[in-house]
Amino acid sequence: FDGALPGHDADAILVKYSPSGEKIWIKNYGLDKTGDNYIYYTALDTAGRLITAGMNLSDENEADNFLIVSCIDTLNGQIIWEAKVPGIYTPASMKLFPDRIEILEGASIDNAPYHAITQADYNGQILQHFYKPYLDFSVEFNQISATGDILIGNRSFGYNVTRLNPEGDTIWRYRYPDALNTSRNWVRCLTEDDSMFIYATGAVDLPGLLTEMVTSKFSPEGNLIWQNTYHSTSDSLQETGMFLVADEKVVYAGGSTTLENHDIVGIIKVYDKQNGDDIFNILVSASNLFTIEHMIVRGNKIYYTGIGYETIGSEQSVYTGCIQLPVIISTTQPSFLTSKANVYPNPTIDQIVIENIDSQLFKEVSISDLNGRPVFSSAVSDTSINISLAALPAGSYVLTLQGSGIAVSKRFMKLATD
Repeated sequence: FDGALPGHDADAILVKYSPSGEKIWIKNYGLDKTGDNYIYYTALDTAGRLITAGMNLSDENEADNFLIVSCIDTLNGQIIWEAKVPGIYTPASMKLFPDRIEILEGASIDNAPYHAITQADYNGQILQHFYKPYLDFSVEFNQISATGDILIGNRSFGYNVTRLNPEGDTIWRYRYPDALNTSRNWVRCLTEDDSMFIYATGAVDLPGLLTEMVTSKFSPEGNLIWQNTYHSTSDSLQETGMFLVADEKVVYAGGSTTLENHDIVGIIKVYDKQNGDDIFNILVSASNLFTIEHMIVRGNKIYYTGIGYETIGSEQSVYTGCIQLPVIISTTQPSFLTSKANVYPNPTIDQIVIENIDSQLFKEVSISDLNGRPVFSSAVSDTSINISLAALPAGSYVLTLQGSGIAVSKRFMKLATD
């Protein structure tokens, strides 16, 4: 975190805590006594040392602007070595490889956007450093691939994903077609799975639909495998993706959506990893302005962090929570849920059954058509509900379990009777 000491501007601070929260050591990691110091990324190497990537930024002396890579002794917090690269470089990602430390940076050179790549060995020697122009404004949302390639998502004026080799040359580039040329197009997060498929989420400004949440999957070669564009029933509302996680079966994309009463609530979309189909829509609300900023997935539990405001633009609060989903055992069969909230049959002819409902969490069940018009609602009073669909025409519907600050939806199909 950043602190300020007498005679210093903002200084980067490193703290080591025990598992029980006891402070073991604290170090003022002032990279230089002039200017502002920041540590952006840390990671443990195979020897248990802490590798850090940061920068020093000074308005007074150009020589006090530099990127810094350092190695810290985790026993006492002392610096083992540090290496500096002159210039204003903001670390945007760091990855440790067996033979090198690789860092991606954003840079502004002569008032133009650039990206830079720095590689160092584990003795503090800079192996290479270079910068090249980047035409899409920002390199804040990105990853370093397992191959050492750079995966870049831009911040505005285009939902773009770019793959660069370790020398900074473009291998492939995807740009969302037919989007409006506004600042509301962006990739806010991207990640790579163990098979090196790439997943991205963000927003696209589309004609007649305003800003819509878009999540995409790409092959390592840059081929678009699937793309899911989410928008609510009203074309005047807007959504955006902020963070995503991919596990073995599904992709979790978190962000925010605007409701018809103009409240902004957090949303978590759960997609089939193979084909991008919707599995769950989860709305999380804590105030009248709320967005999911970060998620960690462990099994069928989603731990999330979000930012909310009691009134728009003031009284900002940080919210954390955990959502336990039904266990997903398959994403290729129509009836793929077991254990909690098992919904069947799907497709169905005359009824839908919901079993193993967490009645402490969910208080209402409802069904709506794909245009959002409600066709059924009932209070949840038991762990099992049998709903007759005899009065409904054949078609696709959305079943929603609603609780305090949470809603989980599942699409099902009613078939026509003979």
